[in-house]
Amino acid sequence: MARPWRDPRTGIFYLRKKVHESLRPFMGCGMYKRSLRTTDPNEALRRFPDAMAEANAAFELARKAKEGCAQLNARDAQQLAARWFADERKRLEQSGEWQRWLVIGRGADGEEADSLSMHMDDDKQRQQLLENLVLPAVADMLKTQGQAMPAPKTKLHEQLVQVFTTHALDLSEWALRNWAAAGRYVPAPVIAPYATTSVEIHAVEASKPSVQAMQRKPGEAIDILTANPAEVFLRDVLEDWAKHGKTGRQSYPVKTVRKYEASVQRYEALTDNPPMSSIDRPTGTAFKRALLALEGDSQLSPITVRDTLVNLGTLLNHYSTQTGHLPHSLWRNISNKIVEQQHTEVRDEWTEEELTKLFSLPVWRSYALPTAKNAGADAAYWVPLLGLYTGARITELCQLRIDDFSEKEGYWMLRLAVTDEAQSLKAAASWRDIPLPAELLELGLLQYRADIQAMGQEWLFPAVNKSAQNNAGGGVSNWFSKMKIAEGFRKEVVFHSLRGTLNTQLARKGIPLEMRCKFIGQKPEGGVNVTHYTKLKAKDLIPTAEAVSFAFLNLTKVYTKPVWSAV
Repeated sequence: MARPWRDPRTGIFYLRKKVHESLRPFMGCGMYKRSLRTTDPNEALRRFPDAMAEANAAFELARKAKEGCAQLNARDAQQLAARWFADERKRLEQSGEWQRWLVIGRGADGEEADSLSMHMDDDKQRQQLLENLVLPAVADMLKTQGQAMPAPKTKLHEQLVQVFTTHALDLSEWALRNWAAAGRYVPAPVIAPYATTSVEIHAVEASKPSVQAMQRKPGEAIDILTANPAEVFLRDVLEDWAKHGKTGRQSYPVKTVRKYEASVQRYEALTDNPPMSSIDRPTGTAFKRALLALEGDSQLSPITVRDTLVNLGTLLNHYSTQTGHLPHSLWRNISNKIVEQQHTEVRDEWTEEELTKLFSLPVWRSYALPTAKNAGADAAYWVPLLGLYTGARITELCQLRIDDFSEKEGYWMLRLAVTDEAQSLKAAASWRDIPLPAELLELGLLQYRADIQAMGQEWLFPAVNKSAQNNAGGGVSNWFSKMKIAEGFRKEVVFHSLRGTLNTQLARKGIPLEMRCKFIGQKPEGGVNVTHYTKLKAKDLIPTAEAVSFAFLNLTKVYTKPVWSAV
């Protein structure tokens, strides 16, 4: 949440807001900075919202200038004031309420009236005119142009205030003459004739498709960074998002892109698919209502509606971040209250009885591996065991390479990192080297690794499908889930529950939180010395690995050779 910034040299509080590099040529700075003119923190907080409103207006004007939108000028200010004057004059002629624009008093001869111009020497009344009449009138007319109020002291703000004040005083003088005319006709002051503003002219021109847009073929790629927002559609943003992915990581998995593709398809089917220049918050609200109104076979669950809106909001934020053309978080909270109470499956830990039942199955008692392709051959045996003994995520395990194992100072270490484009990790805390528990090694893990290496393989589980566009754990996860259901286990226990089971076991043995988090690859939350946590090395985790034991399973070595074959 933005807060006032205190200058350490002067003690004066300021509003500071970073300017996106794409807006800097239009803002003239890299950091927008305005003094709150106080050294009192409470007073700074009180003044901050108004200053932020001014800042947002300035950013909006800069954004429109960047988009090529026409900016209002002195001629436009005159035109808007003239339109406002004409509308207000018409209302006065119809109502006869001239006193609304007069200062009424009581004199010796009865009721007297003055025009507003007679009181402009009074600073208080001049400020009241500005706040109660002029600025509201300016704001109303700017809305008709789709424009925000410019920041005070800017050239446009001063032009608008000056011309609207002049027209307000002229209106008051005309009202005074009508008030004294006792029904006789009084001609109105001459104002500028109706003319189209720069913004209105630009809107007409912008609505016409460009030559490039007319020549663009269906499905033809477009560079969203350089293209006019009127020529960029949500599908173009999806393609850019899917192509470039997140900063510092590979492209998104295929299954993630497909979910976003489905969201865009719903958007295209239920809207007129406006370009990015025409998307605003009402667009999102209308789309949400259309999603919720679907009936019959087309009806969507509240969760699907929510996820669709969240996905599209992510794409809009991507476009905003990359180009600066849209306000960030344009559809923020638009999916609120769609799912009043989401009843998600709560993961639970495996009990000793359930673990005993699971690892008593033929897969682990006789190395009778499933023939299903998604089981990953030998991965069906080793991946669940690795999950139980290391707490690693299923994707982390399915993407292991032969060279992720190494012996250091008499201990075998497992490296969980990204060294190939087909690998990915969830977060920074997922990168780690951990000692392997002795019970796991006794089952023949290193022998299996050596056998696979002797077959000329680089991956520990060559039968598992891996690519830069799809995470490695999907197939094995699907097999494990179906096997678990077929064997009658609770739906609350899943592969990921092995992670929590190990964490709880280590906690009961007194292993500190930071050690447990480092071992299973999870960043510790509040109350933990994170700096100390990040400095932990693999050798520091040896006591943690030595504490890992599931002796009650009575597992014995049943591995003899790999089932997988390159043939």
